Amino acid sequence: MNRPRAIGILTQQQHQSRLLGLALLACVVTRAPAFRYHAISDDEAIYHTMAREIADGGVMYRDVVDHKPPGLSYTYAALVATAGDGHSWFAVHLFALLAVAGTCLALTGIGRRLLEPSLALWPPLLYALASAAQQPVDALVLNGELLMNLPTAVAVWLALSRGPSLRGSLSDLAAGVCIGLAALTKYQAGVVLVAMLMLVDSRTWWRPLLWVLGAGLPVAAFAAWFTHRGILSEAAFWGLFFNQRYLAEGPLLLFSLKRLALQGLGVILPSGLLYVCSALALMRLIRRPWPAVREGRWFLLAWTAGALFCVGLGGRFFGHYFLQLELPLALVAPMVLAPLWQRGPRMVGAALAIPALLFSVLAAKPSWARACFDADSPDYDTIGRAIASQTEIGDRIWVWGNAPALYPAADRRTGSRFTFCNYLTGLSPATPSEYDPHVDPSRGVVPEALDMALADLKRLMPRLIIDTAAAGLKGYGKFPIARYPKLAHYLQTQYRREGDAAGIPIYVRNPR
Repeated sequence: MNRPRAIGILTQQQHQSRLLGLALLACVVTRAPAFRYHAISDDEAIYHTMAREIADGGVMYRDVVDHKPPGLSYTYAALVATAGDGHSWFAVHLFALLAVAGTCLALTGIGRRLLEPSLALWPPLLYALASAAQQPVDALVLNGELLMNLPTAVAVWLALSRGPSLRGSLSDLAAGVCIGLAALTKYQAGVVLVAMLMLVDSRTWWRPLLWVLGAGLPVAAFAAWFTHRGILSEAAFWGLFFNQRYLAEGPLLLFSLKRLALQGLGVILPSGLLYVCSALALMRLIRRPWPAVREGRWFLLAWTAGALFCVGLGGRFFGHYFLQLELPLALVAPMVLAPLWQRGPRMVGAALAIPALLFSVLAAKPSWARACFDADSPDYDTIGRAIASQTEIGDRIWVWGNAPALYPAADRRTGSRFTFCNYLTGLSPATPSEYDPHVDPSRGVVPEALDMALADLKRLMPRLIIDTAAAGLKGYGKFPIARYPKLAHYLQTQYRREGDAAGIPIYVRNPR
C-alpha cells in the first residue's frame, strides 16, 4: 500500500472513530438531565408503580394491569428488585441511557454492512441526537419505543452478520429471539421481521423460519409463566384483545391531523435535518439503486415504511412513537447528509446538535421543563408531599383518576391493580374523550373492572383514596365518584373525607 493511500485510510478511520465517540458522548450529555427526576412522565409512573408490585411477588395482568405487553413492566421490576426502592429511579434512567448507547453501537454494525464506509458511522450519531431532541416526557423516559429499539437494532445486526452453516443459523435464531424480546416490549417492533424478508433470496429461503422460531421463544416463555400462575386468559385479554378496542377508540381524522401537526413542531422540526435528508434519500432509493447503499436497499425501504405505519397506528401520534421511525431514518439520512457536511460542516453540525442540546438544557432544571412543556399540569410533587405527610411508609393509596404520577410523588404503593382508572371510565388518552367534556366514552369501559377494583380495595385496604376527579384533573371532571354507585357506597361506608392535598379531596380509611 502506498503512503498517500495509507494516510487516507487512517484519516477515514479517525473520522469514523470521532463520529462514534461523539455519538456516545451525546448519549451521556443529552440524557444526564434524567437523573434530576423521579417519574418524568405518566408512563414511567405507571411502569414503576407496577414494578414495585411485581418485584414484591405480584404478577402482571392479575395484581397490576396494563394493556401493554409485559416486557417493559418486568424490565422495570428487575431494576427495582436490583437497585431497591431507594435507588430505583437512578437505575431506570441509567438503563435508559445504556439502552440508547447500546442501540448506537448496534447501528454502527448495521451501518458497516449496509452503507459504504464513509457513511457507516453517521447512524449512531444521528440517532443519539434525534432521540433526545424532544420534550423530556418523550425523550428521556424509559418507554416502550426506546427500549424496543435496542433488541430491534441488535436483531438487524445479527441478521446482516450471519456467517456460513451452523454459525449463520445460530445468528438467525438469535436475531429472532431479539425480535421476540422487542415485541414483548412493544408489539409494533414486529414490523422489522416483515422488512427482514427483503434480505432473503432463493438460496436462503429457510431463514425466516429461524427468525420466527427465535421470536417465539421469549413469547412462549412468558406464556408458560402466565399459565403457571393461572392467568393466561387474563394476560390474553389485557395484553392482546384489549388493544383491538384501544385502536378502535382512536380519534377521528381531523383530530389526528391536528396532533400530527403539533408533533411536526415538537418532534420533526427539531430533527428537521434528519427527516428532510431521509425523505430525499428514500425518494432516490425508491427510483433506483444508490452506490451509497452496499446492500439491503429494499430492506431499508420496507423497514422505514413499517415504522412509519406504526407511528400513525391509532392516530394518537405521541411524540415517543417517532423513536421507532428514527431508527431506520438514521441509516437512510447519511446518504444526503454526509455530502452536506463536507460542504458546510459547521452549519450541519449546528443544525444537528443545537436542538438536542437545547432540549437537554431545558430538561436539566425540572421547573424550566415544566414551564416550557407542561405548564398546565398539576404540581404532582406538592400533592405527593401532602399525601406522604398523611401516611406512613407501609401505607397504600389509591388514586381515582388518570394521575399515576401521584404514586411515585408520594412514594406510596397502589391500593388496586389499576394505577389509572381509564379501564373503569372508558377514557382513552389522546382522543376527544380526554379533552372534550361533552364526549362520553362509556362504550370503552371494561365492565368487570369496577368489581375488580372494589375487590382490591377490600383486600389491600389503602389508607387514602385521592379523588382527582373532584378537582377536574386530567379530564376526569366528568367522572365523579358519584357516577359509580358501588364505588360511592364503598367510599361512604369505609372512608371519611379528611381535608385535601393541594386542593384534591382525600378520603381516609375508617379505623377498624
